[in-house]
Amino acid sequence: MQLPDYGFTGNVATCTPGTTSATYRQAVLDQIAWYRAMAGVPSDLVLNTTYNQKAQAAALIMARAGGLSHYPAQSS
Repeated sequence: MQLPDYGFTGNVATCTPGTTSATYRQAVLDQIAWYRAMAGVPSDLVLNTTYNQKAQAAALIMARAGGLSHYPAQSS
């Protein structure tokens, strides 16, 4: 499955988390649901706006830092 353009509206340089397009988020959710269904686990998934915003902010921090960490620096 080809994912649609992610439509990122943020900016790493200015520390603006932004968001991704609704079409992209739905396509990712559909892929996850498919894999869950194939594994025999519940696939009735919904997105949570609050969690999505927090995940987007965390992704921005990791992109800005140039790596993944459970303990990112307080400033970058």
